[in-house]
Formats: sequence, C-alpha cells, structure tokens
Amino acid sequence: MSAKYSCNNCECCVQLNGRGVVVMKKIFGIVITTLCLCLVAACGARDEKVNLEKTGKEYRTDQGVSFHYPSDFMINVKDSSTVEFSKNNDTLYFKVIKDDSDNVDEDKNELYIGELEEGGATSIEVLKPVLDSGLSVYEYVFTYKDTGVKTMEIVYFNKSSTYIYGYRAAKEDFDINEKDMQVYLESFSKSTGK
Repeated sequence: MSAKYSCNNCECCVQLNGRGVVVMKKIFGIVITTLCLCLVAACGARDEKVNLEKTGKEYRTDQGVSFHYPSDFMINVKDSSTVEFSKNNDTLYFKVIKDDSDNVDEDKNELYIGELEEGGATSIEVLKPVLDSGLSVYEYVFTYKDTGVKTMEIVYFNKSSTYIYGYRAAKEDFDINEKDMQVYLESFSKSTGK
C-alpha cells in the first residue's frame, strides 16, 4: 500500500492508493456539524426543565417552611396540618405530623418505612439527598399495591415534627411527570429556629 502526502497552502490532502482524495476540510466540516447538532440538542433538553419562577408559585407556612408547586394546580386546605395541590389525577401534598418522641432521624426513618408498609406501600426506595436549601432529607418512592398509585415524598424530620412534601398519581401519570414533580419537591426549604 502506497500513500502520497501533498500539501497546498490552502488545503491538506492525503491520497491513498490512487482511490481518491480525502480532503481534511470535509472531515473538519463534518466534525463541526456534529458538534453543533449536539450543542443544539443539549440546549433543547435544558429548555424542558421546570423553571420554578415561571411555572410555579411559592407556598409558605408560619412554621418557616416554603416550597413551590405548579401554578395551574388548585389548592385545597384539608386541615391545619395538611394542604393539597391538584390538577386532574396529579396531586402534590404537604403535611406536618407532630412528633414528641426522642428518636433520632435514623430511627424515625425506619419507623416511617414501617408505617408505609403497614399502609400497603410496596417497592419502597429510600434516598437521602441534600436539597439546594441545604436540608438533609429523606426521599421515598413507593407504590400502593391495592390502588397502583405511585408516590414520591420528601420527608424532613426534626425534633418536634415531621414535614412531608409529596407527589402521587396513577403509575402512568407518575412516570410521565416524575422528573418535573421532583423539581417541585426538591424546592422544599425550612428555616432554622422555628
């Protein structure tokens, strides 16, 4: 196999075995085009993210809790410790449970998992993320076996209360909206000292 290399001032080329000329400009053009397509695709994916300031409203409580919910969801105050935000079959909910026990967070986590199981929850997944607000919380994802309703909850345990901000929907709706709803759930914040 013989190769002949030649260079003109304006373009470089390589001739292989007399079969043709591969012009470096064409290869360079293909690489640049591919990079541009990747960049456009990445920017488009970024546009699909939930913008809490544009598509959501902030909800605040007198206990120093705040979070966002979709602006097109209807508010329904159930009682002094529970509020729901719903649209069609999707529901976000926030509730506060008073806790006078002296359990540490890890024990509260185990007890909460037990309560979920007693209530019919299956396939319980537990994560312990740190939210943008700096709070270390528990994240639970589970399905109720009798109804098929899938749920994701952000749970914050402190000395006197348990704060739960969750999303529930039929499995099909949940799977479609999970990423967007997770952004709302992770907007949960609790000020210290209250």
